[in-house]
Amino acid sequence: MKTLYFQFFLLFLYPIESAGPGKVPSKPSKLCADEKCTVPLFTSKVTRALPNFHEQFLNGLKESDEVQIVAFKFSNRPDMMEAITVDGQRGFILDGMIQRSPFAGFLKKAIDGQFELKVISQDNKDIGEKRVLGTVLAHLDLIRDYNVAAKRAAAELGAEPPPELPVPEIQPKGHTHSHSHSHNAGHGHSHGGNDHSHEGHGHR
Repeated sequence: MKTLYFQFFLLFLYPIESAGPGKVPSKPSKLCADEKCTVPLFTSKVTRALPNFHEQFLNGLKESDEVQIVAFKFSNRPDMMEAITVDGQRGFILDGMIQRSPFAGFLKKAIDGQFELKVISQDNKDIGEKRVLGTVLAHLDLIRDYNVAAKRAAAELGAEPPPELPVPEIQPKGHTHSHSHSHNAGHGHSHGGNDHSHEGHGHR
């Protein structure tokens, strides 16, 4: 068991690269609903907790504990998310440690609603507008992410996966770096579905 935790820690120290299509910002990035990554995107429950081993990860979580996800699609660690616990603790968590259905549900709603999400720098030294590297449109950029997430969610539930959504013929060129969009639009979030998902509504 100790060997497993050590290997997990090495993965954190030496992150894997995302194999997604298109260009990725030169700086490590993540997707959020707002500039400060404080708006919850969805809520999920812990299915597999790990012992305290790194200060940047959420420690002390137990099975069935709820977490609110505020960031996902880390460019250098696509399996990592950022979450907030019910008592306000903030840190990283791996997507394999939480229920997968809420994530798939959020992506589907984001695609159907054509949400616009912000590409945020992972560098804490970047503040203000420097934090925002660009934007992505869910109905163009997150189709593949949804198809993968939906298959994993179905497998977790022992159900048949839903039909794959067609990928747009004109492939997006990765994260948009244009700042012509207004970044001051409000971001609400609604509570919908039985998975208690919280939707961070990006501006359109």
